[in-house]
Amino acid sequence: MFKNLVISLVALYSFMSSLISYAEESEPLKSDKPIQVMIIGMEHFANPGQDLINTKVESVLTPKKQQELQDISESLMRFKPTLVAVEGLTNEPEFIEQDYLTFEAEDLLKDPNETVQVGYRLAKMAGLSNVYGIDEQPSDGEPDYFPADKFFKHLADTKQQEEFNLAFANIKQELDGFFAKHKKEHLGNYLAKLNSKGSPVISLSFYLEMLKYDQGEKQPGAEVFAYYMMRNTKIASKLLDVAKPGDRVVVVYGAGHKAWLDFIFNNMQGVELVDPVPYLAIQ
Repeated sequence: MFKNLVISLVALYSFMSSLISYAEESEPLKSDKPIQVMIIGMEHFANPGQDLINTKVESVLTPKKQQELQDISESLMRFKPTLVAVEGLTNEPEFIEQDYLTFEAEDLLKDPNETVQVGYRLAKMAGLSNVYGIDEQPSDGEPDYFPADKFFKHLADTKQQEEFNLAFANIKQELDGFFAKHKKEHLGNYLAKLNSKGSPVISLSFYLEMLKYDQGEKQPGAEVFAYYMMRNTKIASKLLDVAKPGDRVVVVYGAGHKAWLDFIFNNMQGVELVDPVPYLAIQ
């Protein structure tokens, strides 16, 4: 019986080896060029106030800020982008930003949103026909990707609200210190610092802090982490729908997504993660 098993395994191995060899000879790879992906974590210039921690944003419609944004785009052009993706909801399967199709230069003096100011501006400068909106929000039958209400109710039920408030205050203090130190810099240099390793703005510490308050099978902190990861994974999946091997992709997204998207793409075969900092810093 053992002898028969060995013979069967050898035969199976030989068969699979021949299939792999045949596939390699008869079906060349589509491309050996990776998709290069640069994730730029952004402050929300329009400041919609929808985040748990919001900071006061200086208008980017002033001549000074418009010149700084132009400097950023000109610097990003050194990357030679072939695709720009933004935090916008669009329709499958194309995921095309319809507003970009009618975008004109004068819109830069009207709409402060970073999608327009960085995404559309860069795409127009690069001569791209489309910009892709790859955001993900729950539709019917899908979960809330940030079930914070359940987490805060858990804190109240387990009498951990005061402890969490103290930890949250420490995180906010670190963020406030970062903003106070770098806000007055050229916008490109500010965004370079914001996107640098160790920046509190792109840190996962807030989400990881939530895990400390879970108790047994009551795990709303873990659920917030997992569902937000699901949202970012779906965002990454949409980008892969529109990008092709050899593309040089610039993704303009809220800073709270950067660490998640960096993690996903940095661990994916066929994708090369590009550091945006050298392209954002203005000398």
